Amino acid sequence: MLALTGATGHLGQSLLRQISSRGDLVNVITRPRSDRTLLEGYCNRIDNAPLDDIRALVRAFEGIDTVIHAAALIDIRQGNIKTMYEVNVKGTENIITACRQAGVKRLIYISSIEALDLKAKRRPIREDFGFARGNAIMGYGNTKADASRLVTAAGLSGELETVLICPTGIIGPWDFRGGVFTTMIKRFLAGKIPAAVPGGFDFVDVRDV
Repeated sequence: MLALTGATGHLGQSLLRQISSRGDLVNVITRPRSDRTLLEGYCNRIDNAPLDDIRALVRAFEGIDTVIHAAALIDIRQGNIKTMYEVNVKGTENIITACRQAGVKRLIYISSIEALDLKAKRRPIREDFGFARGNAIMGYGNTKADASRLVTAAGLSGELETVLICPTGIIGPWDFRGGVFTTMIKRFLAGKIPAAVPGGFDFVDVRDV
């Protein structure tokens, strides 16, 4: 049995639909105010368990073999660091604690390319560069780096099998909230971006993550 956090987000929607299409049972862990219409017909059960409520998370994880933790707050504004830390770092720490207490065997954590040590300027970027605190480019990356280090430590302790996935910019279907990349692509295709600057970015289709 699987449990999934972040199921109403772009990646979460893709994961939920792909897991459901395989016939696997998945319980969705969500906040009370989340839009349940995005979940109906794709999951076995919906549990209200905010990331700051360890007891609720433990109850939701009972009987679960694998947890996929895809919930996160993505924000490039430096003024929102405190909230991002609470969600991305403290929330992940609570997920790890709840997994241990509930007897979950495996935790799959959706990290980010932004969490890797990118300041070393080595190319091509590899996941074995590690998650160095303060070496990510943005505040968001630092919170994901801190969370990734917690997940890595949990795996090394032997109490929990852990897998970390570091996707780059995610694009593709089922982005019902209209994220930054989806909005940018739509504006480009509509001819609403009048200019471009030199540079580039890496993208991955949400169905490939």
